[in-house]
Amino acid sequence: RDLLNDLSAPMENAGIPWAHVYGNHDDNYGASNADAQPVYESFPNCISEAGPEDIDGVGNYVLPVYDGSRIAFNLWALDSHSGMNEFRQAYGLPENTKFLSPRSGSASGYDSVHFNQIMWYWQTSCAMEQKNGAGIPALLFMHIPTPEHALCTLFRDECNFEGTQLEDVACTSLNAGLFSACLQRGDVKGIFCGHDHVNDFTATY
Repeated sequence: RDLLNDLSAPMENAGIPWAHVYGNHDDNYGASNADAQPVYESFPNCISEAGPEDIDGVGNYVLPVYDGSRIAFNLWALDSHSGMNEFRQAYGLPENTKFLSPRSGSASGYDSVHFNQIMWYWQTSCAMEQKNGAGIPALLFMHIPTPEHALCTLFRDECNFEGTQLEDVACTSLNAGLFSACLQRGDVKGIFCGHDHVNDFTATY
């Protein structure tokens, strides 16, 4: 709570709504993300949500931005989870399961959003568009990069790469199809992630 008091103070003092997504280290210090979520939500200006209980992760939500009664824009948040060891345990895979990563061909790696989260995004996006009477442009926020983020660094000219890359993109070892889903829906205009400590770039894939 003390750490969140410090982190949220600029927004809380100014009365600015704020939201968050979980990273792969948030549950390393004794509290699960599910336990931490009510603490976040206790701050008056925090508008993050735990999200549906029937899909994987904590913090899967969409924040609509209204123009009168019409939704003008959506902000999507997805839980990208932690590492593939946690994925292996969650799905009952053998301890010797190897996950090859496009990052370096390593035998471990990072998780990402799961298929049921992508289905939730797709179905919710379709329902909101139907109710709104028009498509809703959006941005999507998560922590661990997609494999497509890594590909942008390999094809810089083709992807209009701009910015700084000082380490490999530490993307997921398992491509669940998030980028393809966003591309086919046509609403998400940008996918933003953190995770990489010394990378700061934009690209169009």
